[in-house]
Amino acid sequence: MSASANTILITETRLAACFRALGFPYQAEVIIHERRDEMRVQFLFQPQSLRFPSLFASALLAQWQSGELAQREPLHLLCVMMNAQHNYDQLLKAQKQGSALRVVSVAGGLMTRYVLGQEPATVAFSPERVSIDDLRLAACLGMLGVPLLRITGSSPRHVFEMARTGYPVLLSDGQRHVHDAQVLSRRSPTEADPLRLWLEIQQPLHPLCIGYDALYSRTQLKRELETQKKLLMIDEASHRVTGDGASTEILAAKQALVSVDAAGHVMDHVTRHMKSPPIFWTK
Repeated sequence: MSASANTILITETRLAACFRALGFPYQAEVIIHERRDEMRVQFLFQPQSLRFPSLFASALLAQWQSGELAQREPLHLLCVMMNAQHNYDQLLKAQKQGSALRVVSVAGGLMTRYVLGQEPATVAFSPERVSIDDLRLAACLGMLGVPLLRITGSSPRHVFEMARTGYPVLLSDGQRHVHDAQVLSRRSPTEADPLRLWLEIQQPLHPLCIGYDALYSRTQLKRELETQKKLLMIDEASHRVTGDGASTEILAAKQALVSVDAAGHVMDHVTRHMKSPPIFWTK
């Protein structure tokens, strides 16, 4: 799949993982810019979701980037997914740095998220604790008012000790609700999906399930990128003197995008296209 008027380009992996979880067909490309010795990852998404056919990538991306989506519909699937991504990153930092996290209210009280800091000493939580050994699940519980009390163990076997209950959040009907982490973290495994949550059967579009989908998609996307064949961006450098005449600007008059494992005849064609061997071959 090459970039076209019908595809949407996303370069942020967290956002790409969410679009993947929302069911947009895509292709990932890992591109090495030969002359600059830089690598970038980009994702090309098809315009319509297969999982949610009412979602269109172009409009959804524009509404997210402008902030309109979060303002108008804070519990939209994408808003929930990106909040889960935020919590996941905060937990990763806490694991590495040993920093404390506290829960703050966002989205008008409909969700919570982790930020650096200690929970106020004046707040008393349930004495019951729930131990979670799944980073993705701990991140999603943090969206629903459940505080993280401490992290034990060491990588890759960290355990997240959560309060069983924590802060109330608003439900979509306006009612305040205190979630039970023990209930939310219940599993209903199958042979095909040993990590399936019980809630996925009861309420597959619950914020916990939607957030978990997005984080699982992130894990899968990372695995795909590890095996992704890289592409080499080769361009013919030309120079243009800037207005003050004191410096030059490098332009790319011609470009070629080929696999790093391309056959010799392909490279020969690139050489003819560029009128000279690319820099990579002359070092």
